[in-house]
Amino acid sequence: MLHNAGHFVTGQEKVVTSGGGSSRLSYLMREVINKINSKVLGAESPYAVLLPVDYSESQVEYPVLYLMHGLFGQYDNWLKLTKIEELSRDSRLIIVMPEGRDGWYCDSETVPVDKYETFLTEELLPSIETTYRTVRDKKGRAIAGLSMGGYGAFKYALKKPHLFAFAASFSGAFDAAERTDESPGFNWDELRPSILRAFGEDQSPTRVQNDLFKLFTATRASEIKKLPYFYFDCGCNDGFMEANVRLKQILEEKGIDHYFAAIEGGHDWDYWGSRLPKLLALATERLIGTVQPSS
Repeated sequence: MLHNAGHFVTGQEKVVTSGGGSSRLSYLMREVINKINSKVLGAESPYAVLLPVDYSESQVEYPVLYLMHGLFGQYDNWLKLTKIEELSRDSRLIIVMPEGRDGWYCDSETVPVDKYETFLTEELLPSIETTYRTVRDKKGRAIAGLSMGGYGAFKYALKKPHLFAFAASFSGAFDAAERTDESPGFNWDELRPSILRAFGEDQSPTRVQNDLFKLFTATRASEIKKLPYFYFDCGCNDGFMEANVRLKQILEEKGIDHYFAAIEGGHDWDYWGSRLPKLLALATERLIGTVQPSS
């Protein structure tokens, strides 16, 4: 059975109780590390949450931004390697940062318990909505990520458009499901173990079901109007620029609502951290009108 296990607030509670002002109390209480016992993964999985500054003092239901890490990363990367806590203080978003390990946010072709798509969309998301005061509707959810996480964010938004109103990607590794020993692409030695573990051999069912280019290309006109808005950008010195430009061309041809930007930078935390203000502004623009009193 799925359940939340433990609820740990960062910062020292004795500092909170020693007379800090209410705003200081809210800042200390914003960052939460939690975990759930996942049936599909067969293990506990941690996640981090940033709550709105006024969360503990209100009865409001807030929109949620799911923010995913990249390959070789983990759930707390955004907290430790960027200024997201500082940058998000004025937002009225709940920001959830899940653990995806190196699973490419898919249900693995080769490892039965690596079911990260099922876990995130069918276990974690409902758990977040029973644990925190959220807007439990598509219009109150956004999903974003970097590199592998950008690929996962776009894939979930495309495959499950009823769940999200907005999707964003930085340096998206959109061609992951295409890469094989016969068609390796750049950095193959580094990417190969995780890609073969997640997607299996060439033309496997998992590759077909998770090939972002094929999925977007196959989208019917009747389905396009149901899709969320897609924002993505990529550094001009990033090896994934070609894949991002290819995806841009497909979205243009299909008439799918999107915006793409090529921006000076590489595939690194300096770049991803610099894109957070844009992401938070877009998420606020797209979702903030959904903040509502709790029933």
